[in-house]
Amino acid sequence: MMAASFAEILSFMAKADVDPGKAIDIWKTTVFNNYVIENKSEKVLKADFKRHFTVDLTLKDIQLAMEIAEELGFPTPIASTVRDLFTECKAMGLSELDYISIVKLYESIWGVKVAGTKS
Repeated sequence: MMAASFAEILSFMAKADVDPGKAIDIWKTTVFNNYVIENKSEKVLKADFKRHFTVDLTLKDIQLAMEIAEELGFPTPIASTVRDLFTECKAMGLSELDYISIVKLYESIWGVKVAGTKS
C-alpha cells in the first residue's frame, strides 16, 4: 500500500513538473518518511527494478490478507484498490520485477517519467 501511494504521489509531482529527486529529498524530511522512501526511492530514480519482492508475491500477500479479512467480515476497500493496481502491473508484464515497479504503471497512467531520472 505504501508503494502504491509512493508511486502515485511521485507521479503526481512529476506531472506538476517537480523533479522526482527533489520531491523525494523533501519527503524524507517529513513525518511521512517511511521504509519505501528510504529503501526504494533511489532504486526508482535509477530505474532499478531488480526483484527483491516481486509483484506476483505482493499480489499473493494482498489476496491472502483480503481472504482473512473477508472471513472476519472486515471490509478492505484500500486493499482492494491496491490489489487492482498490482493486477494491472501484472498485466503490463511486471510480475517478476520488484513491487516498486508499480511506478511504471503510474508513469503510463499520467504520461510522466519518474524511473531513471537519476543516473
